Amino acid sequence: FQAEDGIRDAQESRGLGDVYKRQHERGMKVIFDIPLNHVAWEHPFTKDPSKKDWFHKIGDIKDWNDPYQLENGSISGLPDLAQENPEVYKYLLDVCKFWAKETGIDGYRLDAVIHVNREFWKKLSDDLRKELGPDFLLLGEVFHGDPKRIHPYQTDGLTSIMDMSLYFTIAEVFAHDYSMRVLADRMHELEATFEDPSIMGAFIDNHDFHRFITLAGNNGREKMKLALAFLLTVNRMPIIYYGTEATLDGTDPQLGHGDPENRKMMQFGKDPDMEQYIKTLIATRNNNEALKNGTFAEMYRDDQVFAYARVYRDKEAVIILNNSYQDQTREVPIITESSLKNGDKLKDVLTGREFTVIDGRIKANIHRKQPLILIPEKG
Repeated sequence: FQAEDGIRDAQESRGLGDVYKRQHERGMKVIFDIPLNHVAWEHPFTKDPSKKDWFHKIGDIKDWNDPYQLENGSISGLPDLAQENPEVYKYLLDVCKFWAKETGIDGYRLDAVIHVNREFWKKLSDDLRKELGPDFLLLGEVFHGDPKRIHPYQTDGLTSIMDMSLYFTIAEVFAHDYSMRVLADRMHELEATFEDPSIMGAFIDNHDFHRFITLAGNNGREKMKLALAFLLTVNRMPIIYYGTEATLDGTDPQLGHGDPENRKMMQFGKDPDMEQYIKTLIATRNNNEALKNGTFAEMYRDDQVFAYARVYRDKEAVIILNNSYQDQTREVPIITESSLKNGDKLKDVLTGREFTVIDGRIKANIHRKQPLILIPEKG
């Protein structure tokens, strides 16, 4: 919201509302990305004498480990709002309520959450839900790789947090060929840290990072397909950044930050194969209650292979991921939470290959850098 008073012409907002109403009719929901930490460099508020107390004035953040600087310093010179000022709080709350009511959106993706004091998020979450209802989504971006630093913001009232800690592990394991034990350990840590990991937002691409296909380098396509299979089968809210389906690349990681290439224009139809692959994964998730709502349970791990189950009531899915450059054969034991029994058959949704439970195990040959997404064939 870069307009002078943060609230644009009501006619324009109602036009957007018509657009979102059509999306709702298609079964879709819409959220806005909204920055409440700062305004643009040349925002009129910065030149308004009546708003001289609306901004922090300590300059750019220099020590990113200093909590005071994180919450009161500027990012790249962007004027940093003083949310503790009651006038600023009221203004930001009014902006949030205005856009939600005028357009009928379903939530906000909240930018730079770690750069605003936690009391602000607690109060804002409460006030917005009083006005907009308990189901209004508040998805926070907490830019930090430590789950213990991320977790408190979710307890402050935000619906969900973008799972940065999982992102960094995804990049290490799938793009850079780290051991699958690293991924298994991270999942164990996250399952123990968050009360409900399933409402965390997971991603492999994001506007603040190099695109996955660029990070992956050689064999990037098969690495990305494996990472996407994990993203769409793990117990998280999957977030797919525009251009992933077109395998848009970015700058060389050796050159530093990915901007602006990680935000370049979309190229529609560039990669039909990758687009269809993602559609297949999405449809698989949407059509399987276990993949949508099931709990997560590890089944097997070693350096090359990671296997887990998603279990929801009498529904189940088994995912086996091979992160090595050679085919692998493993006997994956059925977990106690499973309803699978000897003789049950499972089919891989990507290839149609069939597997049978024998002696309480699934013996599977997994091709190099490939996933198996196994759904039981029952009744």
